[in-house]
Amino acid sequence: DFQGADLRAVLRTFSEISGLNVVIDPTIQGTVDVALRDVPWDQALDIILRSNSLGYAIEGTIVRIVPLAVLATEEQARRTLAEQQALAGELLTVTRTLSYARAEELQPLLTATVMSQRGSVSTVVPSPPLADQPATFTATAAAATGHGISSYFWTWGDGNSQTTTVPTVTKTYSAVGTYVPSVRVTDDLGQTATASLQFTIVGSGVTASFTASPTNPTTAIAVQFNGVASTAPGGATITSWAWNFGDGTVTTTTGPTTAHTFGVAGIYVVRLTVTDSTGRTGTVTVNVTVT
Repeated sequence: DFQGADLRAVLRTFSEISGLNVVIDPTIQGTVDVALRDVPWDQALDIILRSNSLGYAIEGTIVRIVPLAVLATEEQARRTLAEQQALAGELLTVTRTLSYARAEELQPLLTATVMSQRGSVSTVVPSPPLADQPATFTATAAAATGHGISSYFWTWGDGNSQTTTVPTVTKTYSAVGTYVPSVRVTDDLGQTATASLQFTIVGSGVTASFTASPTNPTTAIAVQFNGVASTAPGGATITSWAWNFGDGTVTTTTGPTTAHTFGVAGIYVVRLTVTDSTGRTGTVTVNVTVT
């Protein structure tokens, strides 16, 4: 039973009752008015602490009694230190080839479960990219608390690189083959994280093909070109035929046939580029000998 008792003295009394080593924060002041009967000492102590916005922290065999605001500040400092220690650790870069899933579908799962604050995930659409078709690369990275990403350095695996300030960039590969592009993300503290991909480009799936008639033209004859054999995959259709006749003349048609007369004898490299209804392209060249 305490009436107008000094709070610090009451807390010392609980130390004597419990046999605990108690350290009382020097900022704690106030009085206690409480009347309790047949209440365990630990329950009574908890009630008095909560009534005065106090809490405790156990450190070994010592119980520290401090204001709740102090405990909250210490906990935030502990979390900040833990984050900084984690950010200072060595980064691990993992590259995986997917067989039965799309990279863009797994990105949210990886970001939420296994990626650290300094980590980053890089995805590309379409996956894999198609030759001579633009592909969109996206880097997902998380900066330290209270900070932001300042730059993305992209290395494309074909001898080229670029730096952006946004996480999404478009890249076109002109040749088939296997590439290992990577992105290095830098935050405003200068800390970095790197992610990479590996894929094999096999082509756009669009096939350009044409015939020239006659097969041995002269300068007095208009050569008939027919690109009707060009094809597109996945139900798409060819929508345009772009012709380069190798003598400085170019033309684009919406049908597969055209004609051209060569004014001078020689060997001409005729190039046809077809575009399908999804925007994909395919190119083929044929040597035409004019006598």
